[in-house]
Amino acid sequence: EWRSWEMPFFVVLGISGGLIGALFVKLNISISRHRRKQLQMGRLWLLPPAAQAWVVNTLPSSWLRAYSHNPEEEKVLGLLPHTIHVLEAAILATGTATINYILSPLLRQPMTEVIHATFESCPNALGMSLGLCDPNTKHGFTHRSKLQVELLLAAMVRFLETAVTFGAMLPAGLFIPSMYIGAVVGR
Repeated sequence: EWRSWEMPFFVVLGISGGLIGALFVKLNISISRHRRKQLQMGRLWLLPPAAQAWVVNTLPSSWLRAYSHNPEEEKVLGLLPHTIHVLEAAILATGTATINYILSPLLRQPMTEVIHATFESCPNALGMSLGLCDPNTKHGFTHRSKLQVELLLAAMVRFLETAVTFGAMLPAGLFIPSMYIGAVVGR
């Protein structure tokens, strides 16, 4: 069921979704180009040169470095491609886990549970545990501005995490994070 006065809100949501999708594509293309360029140079794209130099000097060289095949010059070409992928996966996993745990309970929970909670009517146990429901209000929904900020923050963080991990050689997915972003923004 819907009312005619709700239509402008749905139009704004549809336009916002299209603009967010266009931004995601542009950001993902930019990250993919940068990732590919750095991989060709034997560098990890998300580490600054000083941090990468520390990693290269700390770990055993047989694990990390690709050498020139020319016997006259023993030149280090950079990191081995498989090493770059493993380091990228470790950094992304550590970074996303840390960010998600610190920022919001909406980011700590599995995405499918948060999606489920945003679509359920209040009051419900999952919505209560995430702060989405308030049994003291008329319709059971929380109307706090802090929750609205938290929902938008969760959507922005998940958007950036998805854009970064989508091109990585990780089974990160695109469908569920996109549904998560839409559910959280729509709520």
